[in-house]
Amino acid sequence: MPGERTRRRAVLSGGTALVVAAPLALAAVTGGGNPAQVLDQRSGGAWVVSAGVGLLSLVDGPTEEIAAAVSVPGAGHALSVAQAHRGTYVVDEDAGTVARVDDGTWTVGRPVALGTPGEPLTVLQNDPGPGGPPHVVHVVDAGARTVTQVDPVSLDVRDETALAAQPGPGQAAVADDGDLWVVDAGAGSVTTVAEGSTDGGADGSADGSADGSADRRTAPAKSVHRTALATPTAQVLLVQGRPVLADPGTGTIAALDGTPRATGCLDTRPTDTAQLLGSRSTREVYAAVAGALLVAAVDRQDCTRTVAVGDPATARFGPLAQSGRYVFVPDLSTGTTTVVDTVDSTTATFELTEPDHRVVLEAKDGLVFYDDLDGHRTGVLTLRGDVWVQAALDKYDPATGEGTNVVVPQDEGAAGGADERAGGPDAGQPEDAAPDADEDRPGRGGAPQDGAARDGGRPGRGDPPGSRPGPGRTNPSATPTRGAAEPQVTGLSVAPDPVVLGQPATFTATATGTDGATWAWTLTDPGGGPVTTSDQPTSFSHTLPREAAEGTYQLRLTVTVGTLTATRTLPVAVRPPGVTITSLASTAAQYPQHVPATVVAEVADAPPGATWTWTAVNDATGAVTFAPPAPGDPLQLDTVGGVGTLTVTLTVDAGSSQATRSVDIPVVYVCDLLVQTTELVLPQVGSTADVVVGIPGCLQEDVTLVVPAWLSGGGTYTLSPSDNSYLTVTRVGDPPVDGRNPGAVTVRLELPNPQEKTLDVVANVPPAILATAEMPGGYTTCVRNGDVTTFYASYRDGDQAGLDVVLTNAGTDIPLAQSSGQPDTLYWREVPTATLSGAGWTVRAIDSSGAPSPVTAGTNSWSCW
Repeated sequence: MPGERTRRRAVLSGGTALVVAAPLALAAVTGGGNPAQVLDQRSGGAWVVSAGVGLLSLVDGPTEEIAAAVSVPGAGHALSVAQAHRGTYVVDEDAGTVARVDDGTWTVGRPVALGTPGEPLTVLQNDPGPGGPPHVVHVVDAGARTVTQVDPVSLDVRDETALAAQPGPGQAAVADDGDLWVVDAGAGSVTTVAEGSTDGGADGSADGSADGSADRRTAPAKSVHRTALATPTAQVLLVQGRPVLADPGTGTIAALDGTPRATGCLDTRPTDTAQLLGSRSTREVYAAVAGALLVAAVDRQDCTRTVAVGDPATARFGPLAQSGRYVFVPDLSTGTTTVVDTVDSTTATFELTEPDHRVVLEAKDGLVFYDDLDGHRTGVLTLRGDVWVQAALDKYDPATGEGTNVVVPQDEGAAGGADERAGGPDAGQPEDAAPDADEDRPGRGGAPQDGAARDGGRPGRGDPPGSRPGPGRTNPSATPTRGAAEPQVTGLSVAPDPVVLGQPATFTATATGTDGATWAWTLTDPGGGPVTTSDQPTSFSHTLPREAAEGTYQLRLTVTVGTLTATRTLPVAVRPPGVTITSLASTAAQYPQHVPATVVAEVADAPPGATWTWTAVNDATGAVTFAPPAPGDPLQLDTVGGVGTLTVTLTVDAGSSQATRSVDIPVVYVCDLLVQTTELVLPQVGSTADVVVGIPGCLQEDVTLVVPAWLSGGGTYTLSPSDNSYLTVTRVGDPPVDGRNPGAVTVRLELPNPQEKTLDVVANVPPAILATAEMPGGYTTCVRNGDVTTFYASYRDGDQAGLDVVLTNAGTDIPLAQSSGQPDTLYWREVPTATLSGAGWTVRAIDSSGAPSPVTAGTNSWSCW
């Protein structure tokens, strides 16, 4: 069908499903540019959460046991775990809180309010190795559309940045360098939030000075990349630790280093539900869709490699995981997970959960941990030699809800874990130094170190849920004021947004637990200098002078109740008075070459009489002509030009002010195969028919016609897009099927992602007499019974009911009737013996198309007359 990208998936290989152990090649990967790979499984553990019973369990990989289990608040809430080598955090979306897990003492710290209760809350962190970048933790509050940078240990708020986007699943990720990347489909942009810098402490820490005071930090650097590639279906993946945009809806992959640009393809359809994963080891993207794992290159148009991992009709995939050269693909519909060796495409399958249970896979230290989110089972997959081995464990007793190996706190009254009292494993060392593996890594197979050996005290259970700490502050260790509610600042807003210099602006907060609170507002300019303060509750107003600087200001609110404080910040965009282009975007993410397009602008404060000037330039084919629209109307382009990038620029001149904005629109090569022929009718040998093929809008391309041996005319033809081409097919023999031969002819457009269309061929085959061992020339016989002689003959034809079988004796034709019983290939007739004469008889059949069979001499061995 024109305009539809045809999927062509060649399944490379499959494997035998095994339940306990599944062999996959472990030989070092060498040759072909692949370095040798070895999975280090000497250490490693992972935390799994049982939300229904409020239990956090540590699965120890080397011993394949539940090393510990800890009770956590929020049983029945939407609990999840975010973990990497430098940090593990428990997220409670219903409460809007995050708590840090001390991997050294197996305790959970006090939950900190960092999100909007009931809204999606995501903890994203980089996973640097020793000597790598600092450990950076971002908390994305989709409800408030903010991202908060927090201290990895104390969870103190460092900075908060507003996002125009409300990212969906897979639309935010933190690269290895700590930068956050977010898709904003509504604005057609990709937003980057880089970590704010700090002077560092005298003790070498990155978080504060030696006496615990906070150093001056700069605000995070937020940048916005306008691109038509930012669609509602686009996701941010990490490929070798760097961000890549992958869009199963449009089938594109775009590198995000610099200006976003389409660099690779993804063999998916807009209606596909795909699970995506960026490779840690190669420049590739993995996609589980339609029963297959697709492997697509990031930097070139190569997306044809697939491996079968499920039933295309019923498979429903969950999030993928990667460990070395192996990719793990869970099929929720069956409860199985398929392990794919990405080097040789061999597979093995494990039964991890009950069908239709959700499962989470976590790859750490060469091990893959799994967690049944809807059941009591968990476990670990370990590669031993050339065999993946499954160890299944119980997180808790499903009958009683009692956890396995629950750790009982030694000091119920301790306020926080050892890490919080001692400043955490990162205290006293630079952020880029890895914590000691034997002390702070989970899963060593032994009990946690006693607190006395670490800081002179015993590990505590963790504080009760507390307030949201502000930048430079630590979580209060003093006993909260008795009876005081814990304040929470749930949101900040400003109107108008952006703020206009010389015009009043109102700053508003939403907060809870503020009875008897003091309010402290501070607004600082882009250089960090103070602008104004206020102690008004809920809201205040302020007018920035017309001569003040434009840019991004910072609004900070601290609410204090007794010893409890809550702090929230909001970046405030400030612009000079006058016209502003707030949005400029095309109505499609990308366009094929030489098609019309529409670009829509949203402009604020444009007075009547302002002039709108548009330009449109394709970097490959030059300026694009158009009829200038009236001010406020969309720009209608008759064509986007050739393959390349179309840059559309709008300038609005209001006399006293002027605004200019541009948008880059990808123009991609799209070539669709158009086959106008619906079927070929070739009734007999020598018949011909034309396959009418067109490639409108394409460049000159090759089209291959594939025909079976009983047809001629196959081959590869170079076609021009200017007109239809007629490819003649001739019948030179008989087909295997009398009548319709489905898909006998294939028309293939030879592109990196080939497009194919198959055609049925209707071809008549003359009826054939059926032979037997006794009558190899065909079954015919006659039987005399007194005055009547009965004749029999057997024929086969594609249209059996339309077959006419005729007996000829002494020049007289006598039709035979088809048997009403079985077989339906038997034909017969009773003839008065007296009417017969001559030495013998013949028989032949004629089908509904008029094609006759050869004449066969009948057998008269019984002297029928």
